[in-house]
Amino acid sequence: MISVKKDFDNPPSGLKTDNCTKKRKKSLEEKNNHKFKCYNDYPENTVFEALKTIYNSKCGYCETEMNAGYKLQIEHYRPKKEVKEDKTHKGYYWLGYEWSNLLLACPKCNQQGAKGNYFPITGVRIHTHSNFLTDNKLDSNKCYPDKSPLKDEKPLFLNPEIDEVEKHLIFSSNGEAKGITERGKITIEICNLNSYEKRADLIIARKTIIVLNDIREDLDNYLIEKSISEETLDYNLKKIFIKILEGQNKDNGYSRVYFFLYNKFEIFILRKLGKKQRNLIEKKFELFKNGEL
Repeated sequence: MISVKKDFDNPPSGLKTDNCTKKRKKSLEEKNNHKFKCYNDYPENTVFEALKTIYNSKCGYCETEMNAGYKLQIEHYRPKKEVKEDKTHKGYYWLGYEWSNLLLACPKCNQQGAKGNYFPITGVRIHTHSNFLTDNKLDSNKCYPDKSPLKDEKPLFLNPEIDEVEKHLIFSSNGEAKGITERGKITIEICNLNSYEKRADLIIARKTIIVLNDIREDLDNYLIEKSISEETLDYNLKKIFIKILEGQNKDNGYSRVYFFLYNKFEIFILRKLGKKQRNLIEKKFELFKNGEL
């Protein structure tokens, strides 16, 4: 998760049509019985396209890219139909069509068992839309998550559009997400960002990126910058290969990830390198496996 910028005052055209205005009004009457249908509610898919631009076609929570096999979804930061922690709550139905409540997320972050309808807070939860009206009409300016009354709920789940995410969670050198505040820890837990059982693909991708970056840096220093000798290159690569090899120890966290990195080296590493880099690393890896590096 990284912080992004969204202009709450400038919603996409799909949210300003007469059709959407009618649906917004109807949602206030029907509350959680209202049928929120994404493709009908957001004409011409302008909302989705706008969110893709803001989030660079990545999940707002785990940063999984669209081209990684996921179909990204329009996600409601505050759940529109119900709240898991409060069975009496009708959901934040009045925010169902609000630009300031719509994010982009992958199915694995957005599904039940992950964020789903969870929305933990430490403040007083708002149950109705009564404080969001002006002249008996829903006032979008009162629906901004960084203004009262919504900010007074004090959400525990991070919002990449208003929170400085970097102050709440970081990634350690082994690719693990680390919460440095309570909000960061809760966000990681809810979205299963460190769960190999539930998010193996995410963790493998994260660790692959780290290994790739280390390898690419050494290759660039050797092949392009010519700032290190082949002896130094071999020394650095050997340390990386040992880390992958020893990481397979069952006592280590994410040992299965390192198993894939080592035993499927071609898929996870070689195929992501240029031809010249790939040929060199393939040779060095074979030497390492034969005890000759």
